[in-house]
Amino acid sequence: MTAASTEPVPAPPTDADAALLSVERLGVSFPATSGETHVVKDVTLSISRGETLGLVGESGSGKSMTLRALLGLVPSPGRVVEGEARWSGTTDLLALGERSRRNMRGKEIAMIFQDPLESLDPVFSIGYQIAEVLKAHGGLSRSQARARSIELLDRVGIPAPDERLRAYAHQLSGGMRQRVVIALAIACAPTLLLADEPTTALDVTIQAQILNLLADLRDESGMAMVIVSHDLAVVAQTCDRIAVMYAGRVVETGTTAQVLEAPRHPYTAALLASQPGPAAAGTRLETIPGQPPQMTDLPPGCAFAPRCAFARPDCARVSMVLDRSSREHATACPMVEAHEVARYRRSM
Repeated sequence: MTAASTEPVPAPPTDADAALLSVERLGVSFPATSGETHVVKDVTLSISRGETLGLVGESGSGKSMTLRALLGLVPSPGRVVEGEARWSGTTDLLALGERSRRNMRGKEIAMIFQDPLESLDPVFSIGYQIAEVLKAHGGLSRSQARARSIELLDRVGIPAPDERLRAYAHQLSGGMRQRVVIALAIACAPTLLLADEPTTALDVTIQAQILNLLADLRDESGMAMVIVSHDLAVVAQTCDRIAVMYAGRVVETGTTAQVLEAPRHPYTAALLASQPGPAAAGTRLETIPGQPPQMTDLPPGCAFAPRCAFARPDCARVSMVLDRSSREHATACPMVEAHEVARYRRSM
């Protein structure tokens, strides 16, 4: 093949107004001894109404921090340092004041955190916490909020919901706590639901129930969803499109079928090859060599190069900006042709 240019091809014009949420060049950094450490860099994403987007990657790739940045929940001393996030083509979420953000959280955009206990106050009953959300954002009376709370708990599959209103978080199983968190998230019928590893630490049966519940809620209400996961099987089951993240950047985006069946970035192909499956029984599971890089000490150019089967000297000059010449299926690797990635995946 001829040498590929390391300069990204300019993106074709897009209709930003058609997107429910359009994120452009999002950057999040934390102070470090050597200056600023960028844990999220140049992240560009969009999601349409009713669509489900999966954010995939290893731990530490920036998935959760991307979601937190959209809601103004980056933990101190971290901060958003660049970019914009247009809501319905107008409001920039990153420029909102704290009061405006609080009004949007739960009402228009809701989030399910990785640990349900992060969302549930241990000193208040489940019913009290759901009612407070309903009264704050929905303007319901105490009796109306109680009735609606029972409806919500029933909808997410919690048995004897009127009795569970008096329960506390520590009295519930992990699966029940996750259902309560989902009930809190959908209480005010948000337009967008952000789900950060919603099935972590749950057994396989409960995972399937939670994923089916989220899909049913999406289909009933038409809300959009962003699901963060390190499990490709989860996103394959639930998502319309996938964005793969590595070292704080998006390295590939496309429809679920495109990304899973014909990955264009070597990291995506390596992730897919390392997933266990029915054919893996009794065989050695493939792994990605090396370790994810320290965000304080990234290599020049492509951060995946030290672990990449296709690495070459020119990788040190790669910008890691998505090449959007293919509008639906974009990659941040200008060095490798799609057929090479496919052949590599089959050989693993």
